[in-house]
Amino acid sequence: MFVAVSMDLQLIYNYKYIFVIMVVLNMLYFIFDGSSFNGIDKVQLDSSPFRENKKYIIDTPGCRIENLNPYSEEIKEYIYTIKKITCRNKGLLTYISRFKDKVILNLNMSLLPEYSIFHVDCCYSVISRNPTGSKPDDNISFSDCIPFHDTVHIKHDFIRVECSNFFQKVYVNVHSTLQPPKEVATNAADPNVLLIGIDGVSRSNLIRSMPRTYQFCERNRWINLKGYNKIADNTYPNLMAVLSGMNFSQAESVCDPYDKVALDNCQHFIWREFKRHNYSTAYAEDTSRIGTFNWIKAGFTNPPTDYYFRPYFLAAEDLSIKYLCLRAHCTGPEKTGIRMQNLIKDFVSTIRNATPGFGLFWMNSFSHEDVNCPSSLDDDFVDFFEEMERGGEFNNTIVIFFSDHGFRFGKIRLTHTGWMEERLPFIYIRIPESFRLKHLEAYSNLVSNSDKLTTPYDIHMTLQHILSLSNKNYVESPSQGCPQCKSLFKPIESSRTCGTSGIPQPYCTCSRYENLSKKTPLVREVANFFISHINNLVKSYGEASKGCSVYFLDKISHAKSLVIEKNVEENVLVGVVANPDAIFEANVKVIYNSNATKTFTLMETNRLDRYAPKTFCVQNSPVQMYCYCKSLLKRITNEKGHRTLN
Repeated sequence: MFVAVSMDLQLIYNYKYIFVIMVVLNMLYFIFDGSSFNGIDKVQLDSSPFRENKKYIIDTPGCRIENLNPYSEEIKEYIYTIKKITCRNKGLLTYISRFKDKVILNLNMSLLPEYSIFHVDCCYSVISRNPTGSKPDDNISFSDCIPFHDTVHIKHDFIRVECSNFFQKVYVNVHSTLQPPKEVATNAADPNVLLIGIDGVSRSNLIRSMPRTYQFCERNRWINLKGYNKIADNTYPNLMAVLSGMNFSQAESVCDPYDKVALDNCQHFIWREFKRHNYSTAYAEDTSRIGTFNWIKAGFTNPPTDYYFRPYFLAAEDLSIKYLCLRAHCTGPEKTGIRMQNLIKDFVSTIRNATPGFGLFWMNSFSHEDVNCPSSLDDDFVDFFEEMERGGEFNNTIVIFFSDHGFRFGKIRLTHTGWMEERLPFIYIRIPESFRLKHLEAYSNLVSNSDKLTTPYDIHMTLQHILSLSNKNYVESPSQGCPQCKSLFKPIESSRTCGTSGIPQPYCTCSRYENLSKKTPLVREVANFFISHINNLVKSYGEASKGCSVYFLDKISHAKSLVIEKNVEENVLVGVVANPDAIFEANVKVIYNSNATKTFTLMETNRLDRYAPKTFCVQNSPVQMYCYCKSLLKRITNEKGHRTLN
């Protein structure tokens, strides 16, 4: 018998109460800069041993990218370290082991006295996807709890364990119990490909907040793509460029993320190509609510890969939670980030000697809400990577350790350093020695390209190239989002520009914007144009946006200009503080017409404040990024005075 548990039902709550809670949390977060909240230990950073004297990290005829100081004075007040926290004061009572092709659930009998002085009984439930309802990807089911003693053979992918004495539950946890591949592939010796991602971490922030991890990558000759530039605002389009080679509009037209049928049938995911070539495939994200294909999107009806870990993390989030930086840092007795690291280990060990593996393992839990929070897992990442190297799991594994973009919110983002960092995510590529020796020229090209402008489209082409090196019949397809982009194992021209590498002008770090006075008439015109545009945009969502307020211009926080052609065209970047409380950054193209008029075109919009608590009235709608719920207001103020909302 199965008891269905719907995530949709779990989200039914009283908005008034949840909003009060969120507002209080948000106020505490900003009052204390996210430091003392949730027991964070704030330690101000001193000067770092990191030193780079180069003026530019990329200096080619086609592109120059400024060499940022990770410890710049303008961001010093926003930077600190967060000490790691523990999730339990006892050992894990249950664990998974493997014997040949069998997966075993074990009870650690020696730890029972730590959990109870009374007799303890344990049982396990099978966790299954329950693909019903409007969002099948959000539903899981638990079987009846099956008693076990000491050890039991498990034949399912995910289980939930409960242990109780006569009075209460003393232990609850979930386990991923990856079953071995059903068949042994003839290409088992081909290299594994692991994409290990951390959301929202720039190259500079990796150096700053995860210095031991940064030093590990450098010390072990992992290739650092210094000029890796994002191609869009947030996670979804940047990851889709890696996974499919398409930009947002292309992906939306053929693999619509808002349509579960279209997403299920999307043939462009690179993991499908690896599957066709006898790879075992895996996909995991550690924070289900903001999953790349689930946040305001439809998700998958059927598992997109052989090993799909969303049910595991949904079940983990149903355990007791310990928060850090406004996210579930501990789910039950284990760190969410450590759960992901264990999945990577299990995936590689499960498929070893049976098939090669391709896996995307994406982490949000310790990086999405605070620019400093990655420091809490720095030691854990070094331990994880060293264990993988020591145990030989990386011997035949290409690792792409990367992010999608830098941090996108808060006060640090209002600085020049923050603006640059947002566009320059970190990326390291680990090439195993066997691959280097077999493909010397390809490896040499990769090293050379580390000093060139590169993009997610190049990663997509590189993944295809890896397949073609082992499968001579595989034909690489040009990236739709950037037909001129190429594999990092091939020479990239020094003349490459943002325009020829699929990077829209608003995200190009090769361009040097000049500061503009906020009092300049042009800046005021652009800001007013943007406010009018954003109000029309919100209104265009119709019924979905009926609870959203009208915005008025409060003030301009910053302004910059990039002159494309003097007195003909320029791009104006303006920071707009709106009333009610919202902070936007707009990139507007200004065309100077022959009749002394100007034409404004909005190229890009970013929202820089933490808007979730202010947009509860439009959850699960794309308008959420632009909305401020009018029900939160009694009165708003515009530039000319006061106006009461009915």
